[in-house]
Amino acid sequence: MTSMFPDLIVVRSDTHGYVYDALEPHDPSWKDNYPKAVGLAKFAESHGEHFGRIQLIRKVKGADRHEHFYRLVMGRLIVRNKVRGVTSNTELDRIFDEDATTED
Repeated sequence: MTSMFPDLIVVRSDTHGYVYDALEPHDPSWKDNYPKAVGLAKFAESHGEHFGRIQLIRKVKGADRHEHFYRLVMGRLIVRNKVRGVTSNTELDRIFDEDATTED
């Protein structure tokens, strides 16, 4: 197993105190996409209750021909379950197509 460090740890405040987000913007053409996604999913499974958002983020041109940020939200059990089992970038691309959101 290798270590994975998200690009961004964001600290923000809300009515209950501080909230921590682990965000990983990542180029979909890189070979390490699916291992990073699997690592984030496993991290969210073990530590998600301590974080506000844990997301893998891609900047992709949408159907409107404009670039948008698409997010796999690891706080969603259905997304985590799908991502934990991927073994290729092609499988991860399919999950992005089916389950990614542009919502923050």
